[in-house]
Amino acid sequence: MDLGPPSGDGWTSYGFRRSAPTSPFLAGSDRVRLRFWWHESREQFEARAWFGPGAEGPPGHIHGGAIFAVMDEVMGAAAWAGGMKVFAAHVAIRYTEMLPLDNIVKVQVWQDRTEGRKIWMKSGLKLNDTVYAKAEGLFIQPSPEKLSLFRDLGMQPR
Repeated sequence: MDLGPPSGDGWTSYGFRRSAPTSPFLAGSDRVRLRFWWHESREQFEARAWFGPGAEGPPGHIHGGAIFAVMDEVMGAAAWAGGMKVFAAHVAIRYTEMLPLDNIVKVQVWQDRTEGRKIWMKSGLKLNDTVYAKAEGLFIQPSPEKLSLFRDLGMQPR
């Protein structure tokens, strides 16, 4: 399965350093695979995701919780990629279609607005031209004291 870049030139793979005792939240070869992409000149962040048989909910389709987890992860990762070290405070999702198993989908994400330490993100999950889910989230930038607790876990963007 190819979780390669979006079409067009200029996309680079974007990753995060994580060290023990943490591991990627969405790890699991038969559940979800996720890869982030960054386009510098467009300042655009996207992800490609594959949902396998371990993410099945209704027969032949993806469990809504797996979709939720991917969209939460992508919105937070996009904020971190933009230099905003955030944690989710509230995420809401609207499912528009049932997503069939074993497909590679595109997750587009963008920053909606910012007020102080609050950042609102939005995202859409698409397969071909069909939108299967839309999400919006409120993310909070913690105080420097609280953020320093996470530096020891290696959770800084690279």
